[in-house]
Amino acid sequence: MFFSGYPRIVGLQHFPHLEVLVIIGQNITKIEGLDQVPTLRELWIAEGRLKKIEGLDQLTGLQKLCLYENQIEKISNLDQLTSLEILWLNNNRISTIQELSSLKSLKVLNLAENRIEKIGNSLNALTTLERLELSGNRINSFRDLTNLVKLPRLTHLGLKMPCYHSSPVGLLCNYSTYILYHLPRLEYLDGSEIMCKTLKQLAEVCL
Repeated sequence: MFFSGYPRIVGLQHFPHLEVLVIIGQNITKIEGLDQVPTLRELWIAEGRLKKIEGLDQLTGLQKLCLYENQIEKISNLDQLTSLEILWLNNNRISTIQELSSLKSLKVLNLAENRIEKIGNSLNALTTLERLELSGNRINSFRDLTNLVKLPRLTHLGLKMPCYHSSPVGLLCNYSTYILYHLPRLEYLDGSEIMCKTLKQLAEVCL
């Protein structure tokens, strides 16, 4: 179901078996009423005015959550979303990666265009993660990127994707070489396919 001209989330009691809800470009300021649609599998509330992640506790079967282009400052209240596979929180105001450890099924995480300065150990529990987008943040340290070694299934990484601004680390000399050396399982870096093992072997020689 797709809604427009929709300043508040109301009336969902009429759709108890709803599986997909898309609300884009509306002045939504609060996530509410979703306890009436516990069968939801996919939720989009994007390009709105959300400041907080809330009201999702009953959506234990949710697989895709897109809250991009809002005003969210903190990652929170996702503990019950153990079936979640795709999470888009890009273009918000998030400064810290936190409270993601319960997302044991997560495969795709988009945090581009936020205010994140550090990765640290914040992603260590996401052992199923395959795609990570961190372009347009404030990450500036090669050393910090080595934390991504702990993600055994990571194959796609973005730190300076063409569709976003670059994170400072993506502008450093030998950026690509460093990444390929420490993350040899990567298949795509910043949207470009890593064509063959030769490139990875070259990275090993250069470092």
